[in-house]
Amino acid sequence: MLATYGLFLTARDRLSVRLDRSAREDYRLAWYVVPLLVLLALGATVILGAMVFCMLRGKRLATTINIGGGQFLIGCA
Repeated sequence: MLATYGLFLTARDRLSVRLDRSAREDYRLAWYVVPLLVLLALGATVILGAMVFCMLRGKRLATTINIGGGQFLIGCA
């Protein structure tokens, strides 16, 4: 009976270590996912604010980018 109890604890400890390792991997992934979501939310807020700003002026948000030729317009048109 004592040997079985010892084996049960060993199996439980192994499962605990496996779950702990999985939790650490999830936390490591969160270091990349959370900042990405924050940056996406910030970008969406800036774009929405620019759209509202242009609509209040009776215009629309326009983007024109030709990097080789040098034509850059991101604003109200």
